[in-house]
Formats: sequence, structure tokens, C-alpha cells
Amino acid sequence: MSTPPDVMFQTLSAKGGFKIGLVSLNRDRAMNALTRDMIQAIGRRLARWQQSKRIVAVVIRGEGRCFSSGGDIRQLYDGIACADANGLKRADQFFELEYKTNIQLHRFTKPLIAWGHGYVMGGGLGLFLTANHRIGTESMQLAWPEVRIGLFPDVLGTWYLSRIDSALGHWMGLTGAPVNSTDALSQHLIDYQLADGDLEAMIGQLRQLSWSSRTPDNQLLVRTLLSRLQSQSAVTAPASDWQRTQSVITTMMEPVIRQGKVALPAANPYQDDWIQRGLTQHHAGCPASARLVVEQLAAGWRMSLVEAARLELAMAWQACRHPDLVEGIRALLIERGSTPRWQHATPASVPDGWIKALMASPWERQHHPFADL
Repeated sequence: MSTPPDVMFQTLSAKGGFKIGLVSLNRDRAMNALTRDMIQAIGRRLARWQQSKRIVAVVIRGEGRCFSSGGDIRQLYDGIACADANGLKRADQFFELEYKTNIQLHRFTKPLIAWGHGYVMGGGLGLFLTANHRIGTESMQLAWPEVRIGLFPDVLGTWYLSRIDSALGHWMGLTGAPVNSTDALSQHLIDYQLADGDLEAMIGQLRQLSWSSRTPDNQLLVRTLLSRLQSQSAVTAPASDWQRTQSVITTMMEPVIRQGKVALPAANPYQDDWIQRGLTQHHAGCPASARLVVEQLAAGWRMSLVEAARLELAMAWQACRHPDLVEGIRALLIERGSTPRWQHATPASVPDGWIKALMASPWERQHHPFADL
């Protein structure tokens, strides 16, 4: 028996002789972590479907437990751990493909519907956020957890985290704390909230819509349908973590936002589990990554999506050549349970020059791989 592919593509018949494309991430054994081959396949297939006159909409989902837990960082580790030219080239190519595909899918003009259940994190979150119709379910846990591995909130985290509530954006970046679908909806990181069990019914009703060859009309059809399904859904919306903790986190983030000073308390005086988990992850995470978050969000609100992608590609190039990233992946995945040996003890001890080097572009502007985007 042949092994199913890591990403599956189907076309479903719809009214009027049209078709709906269905993309299914199919690595449940690895929490649907995205490999280079998966990203490349998705980019190529959606480029074809963009040009097809019969494909009127696309649904992207994850099989099994979640949408996607992130990029395949074990594959990334294999490229950068040896620090040779070929390994680093593979790592560079992974990030370039990932970010370029994100921009490509952001420009997809037809209805692109992403179904977010379970973990929607890291590279998987980058893919999810490209959709123009983003659905979160009661099991959704949406996060940029990169501080835990010595990276930074990427896949356009620079752009997104600087456009939600400032305190929450900094909290998510500094701690890797997830938000549920209720909070994601309030921050416009998703557009609709449905129940985990609503997926098949949604696809069935999409197939029955009165599609046409006019993309704006089809976008309206999808918005109307998903808004109706949301109003009719039996979803039990999770309680808002942000509403409960907003005043506390806003106070905690004030010196970060106003002064760039990252000095979060180690102990949680507020006896809140969500805050405590975030603080624990922050203090176990990479101090240099925490400093980078502050710089990213200070710059990100002025940037376009493409400018954010250009910055992040330069930062990823540098991260692959600085020791914290390989150390973070080693401790989290390769030697599970071990304590990472970061280059600096605290965010305050990270020299400004170190941060400047991590954000420096290795290319002249006209030679940047994304210069023509």
C-alpha cells in the first residue's frame, strides 16, 4: 500500500459546472508541520487554481488533530546544525520559499477559506493567515511560539502582531502564548467562529452556492454563507483569556512598549494560569528573541506586507548563522527536556550590537531575493 502524500489536493464539484479546490495537510503524525516540499506543492497548485476558470474557491484544512503546528523545524535543524554551506543554503531556501509563498497566497483573488482547529502556530499560522476567509473553532490555539527556539515571530508576524492590541501583540511575541478563537476573532486574526464539527456541512453548503465567473460576486457569496453559518452554529465559544487579563498584561507591557525594557516578572502574582504559562515560556525562551520582538513591533506598523517579508527574510538568514536558533531547536526537539544554553542570560544583557546584527540585511536593497515582489 502506498503512503498518502503529506499534502493532498482534490477538486469538488459545485453548482453551475464550477469546482472547489480542497487542500488537506496530511501529516497528523507530525502535527501537520510544513516541509519545504509541502509549501512548494501548495504554492504551485494554488497558482494553477488561480488561473483556472472552473475553480471558484479553495478550502485549506488540516487532517487529524490540528491545522498545523508550524514549519518542520527538525528539517531546518538538519540544515543549520552542521553549519556548512550546503546546509545553510537549504535553510535559506526554506525561509525564502515559505515567505514568498505567504505573499503569493495573500494575493490569491478567489475565496480562500482556511479552517483553523487545534494548533495554528508558527509556519502553519503563516499559511492560515494568507486566507481571505479565516475560520477558528473552539479547539483553536493560535500562536507565534518562536521565542522558545531562538527565532522570532515570523511568517509576517512583524506585520500582524503590530496591528492587534499593542499589549497583546507584545505579550504573544514575548511569551509565545496562544489565543483561542474568541480572542482571535476580537483581534481580527480570524473572521468567523464555528464549531469543530461544522466543517463537512460548510463544505457541503459551499458546493451548493450559485457560483459565477465573477470573483467579487463569489467573495460576497462566501461572506454571506459563513456569516450565516456563524450565527447558526452550535459552537461553544471559549471564554476570552484576553478580556480577563487585559488590565494586568497592559500594565506589564507598558515599560516594554514605552521604553523597550523587557523585564517580565518570573513569578505570577495574579494567580492566572494563562499568564503563568506565558511567563514560564518567556523565561525559558531566548533572551535575544525577546529583544527582537520589541524591535519588530516598533517597526512593523509602518511596513507593508512585502516590507515585513523582506525584513523577516534578512532576520531568518542571520538567525541561521547565529548560535541561539540551533541551540533552541536542539533543546526543544532533538534532546527533549534539556535546558537550552542561550548566548545571553536575560534580555537586558543582550548587547544592542547583537540585535543590530540579527536584523541586518546581507543583501543590498536591489539584490534582495524579494526585490521584485
